[in-house]
Amino acid sequence: PTACCYATKQQLQQQQQQQQQRLSSWRTRGVSHVAFCAAQQQQQQQHKQQQQQQHKQQQKVFIWGSRLSFPGGAPSDIQVPTEADSLSAFASSWLAISFGPNFGAALTGDGRSCVVWGSLQQQDSEPVFVPPFLLPLPAAAAAAADVQCSSTELFLLDKNGRVFVIDDFLLLLQQQQQQQQRQQQQQQQQQQQQQFRQLKGLPVRGFFSGDFIAQMAIGANHAAFVSRDGRL
Repeated sequence: PTACCYATKQQLQQQQQQQQQRLSSWRTRGVSHVAFCAAQQQQQQQHKQQQQQQHKQQQKVFIWGSRLSFPGGAPSDIQVPTEADSLSAFASSWLAISFGPNFGAALTGDGRSCVVWGSLQQQDSEPVFVPPFLLPLPAAAAAAADVQCSSTELFLLDKNGRVFVIDDFLLLLQQQQQQQQRQQQQQQQQQQQQQFRQLKGLPVRGFFSGDFIAQMAIGANHAAFVSRDGRL
């Protein structure tokens, strides 16, 4: 009887140990599964936050009016604000945007690039649209602070208060169209850089002068500049 009771007790202990092992294994699997689900949920949350952040950082440009100055062109005039999708390939944020009667320009958020576009009117035919392209800033220019268009010119103000101008923007569009057809990008970049000239007669920041142009306003056929000291 004693041996029998001892054997029964030993079997009972073994059964209890097996149950504890199974319970421990189940708990481990359960914890691992919970940890996996938590990690997966965290990754999804991080991905969602990244998408939201990118969405916030991506500025959208909405334009309406004449189709002649719409980036990339349009079959008819734009009656309601319409997103300019062709600009999103160049930058995620924008500092300034301006339009002439049949062309436009925009500065990227860092002021290091200028994107321009426009259309060339043809006699008795549809206009030829020149899609947006990068216009290199003048070699002497600092980062740009503003860009504005007149009826035929493009004005660029850099952060050092210097003003640069392209006198004949339509000529630039014609050259761009020709270079696109010939696919001579390097030559086009050289021509684009030569288009700018610095506007003389305005105060410029220097060792002996702290005054410089701080703001500009460009109309169709006139321009105004305000210096840091308030001179017009």
